[in-house]
Amino acid sequence: GEAAEEAAPAGPANVVASSIIATPQDGGLVTISGTGTPGASFLLTPGDQAATTIVVGEDGTWSTDAGLGPGEHTITLQDVDDSGAPVGVAGSVVVVLE
Repeated sequence: GEAAEEAAPAGPANVVASSIIATPQDGGLVTISGTGTPGASFLLTPGDQAATTIVVGEDGTWSTDAGLGPGEHTITLQDVDDSGAPVGVAGSVVVVLE
């Protein structure tokens, strides 16, 4: 028999919030990257920027660029269904940029 499923953590299932890193690039852009469920989609809202739909790669990784300046930013994450509509509970992670 199969083991009982553990309760999913609060927040999106398709992306691992604890995996997210923000890497400043030249020109004021920041690369936000992390891991998730291969082939799954989620909505990422970096700080006060517009939300963008991310599709996790077949290797379980994803990345996107955002125009975030220095300081503390809350990155909001939410799973989306096949039509792109948000589903489930949103999660967030705070990144601090130098």
